[in-house]
Amino acid sequence: MTVNINKIGEKTIFDYKYSNEVVSSLEIKYILREDISLNEGINLISIHTEEKYRCKGYATKLIKELIKFSKNNYEYIILDDATEIMPPKNIYYKMGFMVKDNQGEWVNWDENIFPDEERLLFFNHRE
Repeated sequence: MTVNINKIGEKTIFDYKYSNEVVSSLEIKYILREDISLNEGINLISIHTEEKYRCKGYATKLIKELIKFSKNNYEYIILDDATEIMPPKNIYYKMGFMVKDNQGEWVNWDENIFPDEERLLFFNHRE
């Protein structure tokens, strides 16, 4: 089992290979988001796992690889999450992604917040 990282134009692809077959992939793009007052970050564009390999943790492993890859070089990972799975079952919340509250501030999710489709994982480099 290996993760290959390939840059293709403006995008970078993470492929999770199992038995010489790509079973799961995620695609990112590097961005600057002036509206959230952060320096350069990463936009997690898509995650795909082949149907016969779903629910086996491959996408989770790719997201963990992305976090490890990003942590020392970028301030955040942001994504537009179109999933219908609500917290706390949503994998992104388990990994520390945040949501916007009713005032538009980035906060940890709790039961009183109905999140929009945008998620953020912020790396505090000042720790």
